[in-house]
Amino acid sequence: MTLEGLPPGEHLFSLELAGYEPMEVSFKLDPDTLLEPPAIELLSWDRIVPGGQVHTLPAILEQTNPVPPVRNREEVRVVVRAIVNVDGTLSDLTVVSSDNNNFNNAALRALANWRFEPATRHDRPVRTQINIPLVFPAF
Repeated sequence: MTLEGLPPGEHLFSLELAGYEPMEVSFKLDPDTLLEPPAIELLSWDRIVPGGQVHTLPAILEQTNPVPPVRNREEVRVVVRAIVNVDGTLSDLTVVSSDNNNFNNAALRALANWRFEPATRHDRPVRTQINIPLVFPAF
């Protein structure tokens, strides 16, 4: 899209990106100033939609149980924050809490094999962030 050749005054554009809801953008073009439309947040393939804005949450399709790295006498819980991508894979995995740091890598390795049905917004898959609790039972 080019804005070259637009006359001065108010302008309204309707932007439609495949997979996202339409967005209207308006700005005023003043002939005495440099054209600088307002910054807008476009919904793009890599945008992370907050959980409160999705219509369906991600659902686990495939999961691998974590393998404890050492014998543990007490249950160990590790919580990992991750992005569920539109293809159902996980990215940007970060341990946000852990009862025992020795179990963090095992939790991350297990999640590398998980697959999800992605979250949706307006019946289209979107990226969203979730927290995934993993529990290593005592043995």
